[in-house]
Amino acid sequence: MYSIELTYNGERINSITISPSNSNVNIGRNENNDLIVASNIISGNHAEIKLINNTLYITDKNSTNGTFINNQRINPGQPNEIFGKTVFLSGANGIQIIAKSTSSSNQNQSIKEDGENLGKKILQQLESKSTIIIGRSETADVLINNSLVSRNHTKIIKNGNKYFIEDLGSMNGTYVNGQRISGKKQIGSDDNIIIGRIRFTLGGLTIDISKEIAIKTIGLVKKFSNGKIGLHETSIEIPSNSLLAVMGPSGCGKSTLLKSLNGESPGTSGAVYIGGQELNANFDYLKMQIGYVPQDDIVHRELTVNESLWYAGKLRLPNFTDEQLQAKINQVLEELNIAHIKTNQVSAISGGAKKKSFNRS
Repeated sequence: MYSIELTYNGERINSITISPSNSNVNIGRNENNDLIVASNIISGNHAEIKLINNTLYITDKNSTNGTFINNQRINPGQPNEIFGKTVFLSGANGIQIIAKSTSSSNQNQSIKEDGENLGKKILQQLESKSTIIIGRSETADVLINNSLVSRNHTKIIKNGNKYFIEDLGSMNGTYVNGQRISGKKQIGSDDNIIIGRIRFTLGGLTIDISKEIAIKTIGLVKKFSNGKIGLHETSIEIPSNSLLAVMGPSGCGKSTLLKSLNGESPGTSGAVYIGGQELNANFDYLKMQIGYVPQDDIVHRELTVNESLWYAGKLRLPNFTDEQLQAKINQVLEELNIAHIKTNQVSAISGGAKKKSFNRS
């Protein structure tokens, strides 16, 4: 059972319950609708919501101002899933539709401790419904309260004896076996899934990556193409939440070690683990978790600070909209108290400001 709420500017204006016995809800300005919205931005018969196999769908009825899911206008006459998504009638300044689960069997479950069996919780919920939402929202079926997790991050679907996972346009992505997914992907009980800093399988225990050994190398060696050894066999462990300084004379291999640890110049043998994840196999995920301050600034001196950060952000944060990216740039510059240099050319700012701007972001 679900509740369907209509809100405008954050205030509820109407609501209704949808269930298997009352599985159709019509929305519009006309009095024959189940949810009536007395606004000239809403068409007489604007949209219809249906509950099919415990999944909610919305269909636009060829309305004048459209129906939008995750800021994209949907095609009239075509059903679209809505649970866990941002839905508006007549655009982002129009009427928002919020779908909430009200069944007691669907109460969300919070992941709080390392070792909790997230996979088991997911499978338990999929016994009574075909789709569950994982995210930071209080309305999610499984709640992971972490800033790296989007409000509605991922959904897992059961279809017969098969399970599928689909990212819901999350900011930081959903990873299966170290690779960021797009669209729907089938998963098995042994596939490693990472959401934020949580790694789990449907058939095993949950692991909080941030509590693992931060960096570990096993027999790491770097040999250059000219035959010289840049890094002799090295095995180290660096605990999480610790600070370590690597010191030595010029040419002893400090930079070679760091570049092997961050994936810029991988070792020729041995292995590197970051948060318990092997670097090469999980580089798609780990590259977003690693920060590195190079010895020399790698920036275009002729660009402004804002332009340089913009292009770097486009490469590192491909899922950000232009508005989100600019907001992030503004936030970083404000936090570092250097917003005043935003329009300055890189060549005109100090070395310290360069380090702050381009290594913090």
